Amino acid sequence: MDDTGWGTVTELKDGLPKYNNHFARFRGVVSFDCEDSGKMPWNTTKTGLDDSTVVWQRTYEKMRDHARSVVSFLNALANEIAEYGSDASPMLAALESETRLRDVGEFPQPESRFSWNENPPEVGPKMKNILYRKEEEKIEALKEVFGVTSGKAVGEKSFDLAYDVHVEDDQ
Repeated sequence: MDDTGWGTVTELKDGLPKYNNHFARFRGVVSFDCEDSGKMPWNTTKTGLDDSTVVWQRTYEKMRDHARSVVSFLNALANEIAEYGSDASPMLAALESETRLRDVGEFPQPESRFSWNENPPEVGPKMKNILYRKEEEKIEALKEVFGVTSGKAVGEKSFDLAYDVHVEDDQ
């Protein structure tokens, strides 16, 4: 059994997926405190976990359950950012305005459940990506003409110009 639970989704119906960069915001912390060190879930050399102990198995189950709700939120956040863009994502805006660094001692007791508003109000139009490849020299020429510094900006500017000519003028 892996100590973190990442990558267990295929083995357990409620496991965790393989690690992905959109989970980078998540930090899970588990600490043990006991006057009798013999009850701690450490291996005999005290260099790692003994995953056969009841203490660890119960901890692992709770840890996985809590992580599962955070992973669900982060998946929903990643989907919303892909749909609306990072500038118009309601969940990302709420996350960035409502979060702050906290000492681990300030976090709720393990019995509390992570939750989030799964239906935040929409903040802007639904967004989609357009991706295409063109010759580098042509992109460089348009960067100069448009006064921009990236291929992305060339794509956005050329889209806006095409939209203005072919859609806005028709309305």
